[in-house]
Amino acid sequence: MEKAEDLIVKKQLITQDQLTQAREEQKKTGEPLGKILLKKGLIREEDLARALADQFKLPFIRFGKFLISKDVIEKIPAKLAMHYKMMPIRISRDSLTVCISNPQDIRI
Repeated sequence: MEKAEDLIVKKQLITQDQLTQAREEQKKTGEPLGKILLKKGLIREEDLARALADQFKLPFIRFGKFLISKDVIEKIPAKLAMHYKMMPIRISRDSLTVCISNPQDIRI
């Protein structure tokens, strides 16, 4: 599986040099690489989210384009949704589709 940071370089959103510098900082601080890239202003949050979606072969969804019905939202308690940074967006038959903010978070 190709890593999100490599996809970002491949899409020419950052240079290989910038990625190398961010990885060096990651070794020193232990911070997630994406957070470092965002903090340095090297990448936009949406570009990082798209790269993570690509890495995990998941669709990228912008919330502003969805009208989510109340009965769907009520399928997951608000406290649980906020804790895991997820949002139910659709029900079809016996399946609930959920958006997640970080596909790398194994707790979800």
